[in-house]
Amino acid sequence: MLNFKTSDFVNAILTSKRRKVLPLMGAPGAELSGSDLNDAYKDGEIQFKCLEALYNEFPTEAVFTFMDLSLEAEAFGSPIEFVTGEVPTVSAPIVSDEESIDALN
Repeated sequence: MLNFKTSDFVNAILTSKRRKVLPLMGAPGAELSGSDLNDAYKDGEIQFKCLEALYNEFPTEAVFTFMDLSLEAEAFGSPIEFVTGEVPTVSAPIVSDEESIDALN
């Protein structure tokens, strides 16, 4: 099991004599791993394969999981569109006035 401490990681970055690289590049890993991007946003194991492929091709100090900024909107009931090769997108608003905001669950 990996013995990881956030404080040690932060300290290593702050005390390093060289700049650390922490790119946000999750989505390009789908192509590297031969995975479908939409599947990666829905399946943690596929997302891991994408990130692993990226790390193997471009080793960095850390990798970030995919960022899905539609997730919160979906939790409130917004319709989400999944288009091949694109990140999930909110396809329509669910609020348009104060009453619709108050009606959110």
